[in-house]
Amino acid sequence: MQAGYPKFIHQSPDAFIVVVGCYAQLRPQEISSIPGVDLVLGINEKFDVARYLAGIEKKKKAEIHSCDLSGSDSFVSSYSVGDRTRSFLKIQDGCDYGCSYCTVPLARGASRNPAIEILSSEALQLLTRC
Repeated sequence: MQAGYPKFIHQSPDAFIVVVGCYAQLRPQEISSIPGVDLVLGINEKFDVARYLAGIEKKKKAEIHSCDLSGSDSFVSSYSVGDRTRSFLKIQDGCDYGCSYCTVPLARGASRNPAIEILSSEALQLLTRC
């Protein structure tokens, strides 16, 4: 096994590794230097992983897509579906507090949420699937 490569990359060398989340948003250059990582996606791009994977080829260095720290003012709804023991419903993204130990406001931007009518509708959809 090549030094510096995680075991899973050695076992599946053709697999594509995509890194998303707060750490990817805050340290995209650091993540892109990890051997085997193919894509680093920012908070606005993480919901479009399939589009970024279309036609991609393995490269020596990861592609970084929009991990600027300007934040986001959009809200992408999310709730669980399928055979689960628990359901979740996303009601907020971001945060307005500046706790010294937390990177959420920096990585995800200011607090935002959809209208209560949208949340109520999504909650009803969850109930009908249970």
